[in-house]
Amino acid sequence: VQERFWSDFARFQQKIDNEVRLVRQRLLALSAAVDAGATSAAAAPGTAAAQQTTTPAAFDYSHFEDRFRGPEESIRQRQALYLPILKDAAPVLDVACGRGEMLELLREQGIAARGVDLDLDMIERCKAKDLPVERADALSYLESQPAESLGAIFSAQFIEHLPAAAYVRLIELAFSRLRPGGRLILETQNPECLAIFSQSF
Repeated sequence: VQERFWSDFARFQQKIDNEVRLVRQRLLALSAAVDAGATSAAAAPGTAAAQQTTTPAAFDYSHFEDRFRGPEESIRQRQALYLPILKDAAPVLDVACGRGEMLELLREQGIAARGVDLDLDMIERCKAKDLPVERADALSYLESQPAESLGAIFSAQFIEHLPAAAYVRLIELAFSRLRPGGRLILETQNPECLAIFSQSF
């Protein structure tokens, strides 16, 4: 009974810690947006820039990832298998970097990398780890990069969310932004495996 109690206690403590961290991140982001709005006419209320910065997400993807994607350490262990492929491929761009597991692994290996994600909570989580990230739409960000400027593009559990036209555009952009011999890694669910429909989604 005592072992069960402490196990449950540790699990609930982790949930509380995650909630507190998320609230702090959102407060910091909201505070920064308010400060920017007070000093810049470009962030006037009602503008698209202000709405993008201050409007809370309708869907809490951060909690979704914590529950269904798995613990960060587990994801880091899974993604470590890509490190030999990426060891000589700097700079690496992590598209839809999420919580930044791959960026952490690359930093530990001394491989230059940066990430991009549209979800504000994910960006704040990465910034809390001092990871180089930028909040932006993945396709728009790739379009803004110089031709043949990247050694590798990595993206995990992202392409299955894209419509077909956007997926094709991502491939086209990757081909033009990668230098000759560059690497493109797109990790996604295997649609021929029935287990993903009962366990993963």
